[in-house]
Amino acid sequence: MALDEWLERTMEWLQTEYGDDLAHVSLHLDEDTPHLHVLVIPTYAKAARVPGRRKRGETSEEFEARKAAVAAQDTVRTAGRASSPYWSRPFARRDARKSYHAAVEPLGLGYGRDFIGEATGEKPQPKATGKWVREQAAELRDRAADLDKRERQLVTREVRLNEQERIARAQLIEAEAKRDSLIDTGKQERARLIDVQRRWDARKLSREAKKIERRADALVQRTERVVQRENQLDQRSKNLDSRAARLAGLQDELDQDREDLRTAHGVLSRVLGWIGRRLGLQVPPKLQDALNLIEDAARPRMRIKPAEELSAPPPKPVEQPLDEARADDEVGLSF
Repeated sequence: MALDEWLERTMEWLQTEYGDDLAHVSLHLDEDTPHLHVLVIPTYAKAARVPGRRKRGETSEEFEARKAAVAAQDTVRTAGRASSPYWSRPFARRDARKSYHAAVEPLGLGYGRDFIGEATGEKPQPKATGKWVREQAAELRDRAADLDKRERQLVTREVRLNEQERIARAQLIEAEAKRDSLIDTGKQERARLIDVQRRWDARKLSREAKKIERRADALVQRTERVVQRENQLDQRSKNLDSRAARLAGLQDELDQDREDLRTAHGVLSRVLGWIGRRLGLQVPPKLQDALNLIEDAARPRMRIKPAEELSAPPPKPVEQPLDEARADDEVGLSF
């Protein structure tokens, strides 16, 4: 709803409803809801008072002429709610609210609440002061009695609430004591569990340490066996070097002996051939067997490895677990 549209409809209704009695209208935007301050002055057309009786010494013609003159006078616009034909009607304000609601209802505005007694449409009846005072006194006595009754109920309720509060406080104190006891028990249980966990961890660590210690001992033993085996291999290597040196010497001597045998065989063969050619004799079988034996002995039958080959470092062994290593007590020579 636009403010301008509401203001236009409202001003149109005010001018139509109150006409010249509308004295002032001001728009106020100082609150959440825009509103108007309207000043309406109830007026009525006041006529001159028509004479009701003749004056002393006045004739009937004069009296009638005076009444006719007064009746012919113009009325005077005078302010007064009681004499206003608009405001002197019963429930004039309710009718004004209904008329205004009908004017602004298309804008979505709802109808307000009527004053007490206005909704029935009945005209309030006058009441004597004494009767009104007695009714008000009786109403006040009833209200006082009701207040006394409510006070007694409140006192009873207060006593009951105090008792309930006392019981609740006692229960609260008991609950706090139980809570503190449970907290202490929980702390003790937590400390016990921590101690059990610590001891369990210590036992577990002890078992692990023993396992590690056994493994370390086994590793030390294997290491000692490996060192012992290396020492044995070193000693055997040294023995092999010594044997290789001796074999090399024997090889040299053997080669020299073979060379001597070949020389002796050649000389003996030439001598025997010369004797056979000169003397026409055959070589005796035994002598021929001796020559064959010498020739066979001079022919090399085996090969001895050189000393540098025998003394060369052994190849790098293949890595294998220590518990699978087995001692090799025999070292062979290849001829």
